[in-house]
Amino acid sequence: MKTKMKKNNKNNKKEILTTDLFPEYTIEYLHNSLEESRLKDNEAIIDEKLGELSEMLGRKLREDEVEEILEIVDKYTPVKEDGTYLTELLPFDYAWKVYKARRLTMFD
Repeated sequence: MKTKMKKNNKNNKKEILTTDLFPEYTIEYLHNSLEESRLKDNEAIIDEKLGELSEMLGRKLREDEVEEILEIVDKYTPVKEDGTYLTELLPFDYAWKVYKARRLTMFD
């Protein structure tokens, strides 16, 4: 968003844009910074939850397990119209139970 201000000097008028005064603080920059911060926070929460699940299981999760757990969490966590989560993430221990149930039905 560019806001124009006119600077009056005696004989000349110079047009100054707010982006000239504060180029690093444009709306787009602030939005991107906020989004980046939100993503880092979400990644930290997910890493923490996966770590807790690994501790509960007493072993490290395989990559395919992690992918499926994240898919389950994403699928069953309510989302707002703008794509952000409406509530806390689905508990990862519950996602593990769903994962196990899926695996059992695959082999029956």
